[in-house]
Amino acid sequence: MVKITKKEKRAWVTFTLPLNTGDKVELLGSWDGWKKNKMKIKKSGHLALTKILPTEKHYEFGYLINDKEWICDDSTDFVETEFGSKNSIIRV
Repeated sequence: MVKITKKEKRAWVTFTLPLNTGDKVELLGSWDGWKKNKMKIKKSGHLALTKILPTEKHYEFGYLINDKEWICDDSTDFVETEFGSKNSIIRV
């Protein structure tokens, strides 16, 4: 799930996923050149990570599970990539 809160020219974007015990989950996106960002376990038992991003742009992203499985976020639209996979896309 993705929650976007805008304030002036910035947006606080919170990415949330349910936790599967033993899974390592990283968020990667076009906002920082696809660098790995480890998601953190919250008190709710979900994984979450918040990024502060400039508004009036769109960003592609995905979740990397255990360094091998790429998944999209079901709460967003997606785009096909040149590699034959899909990326989630948000507009902030």
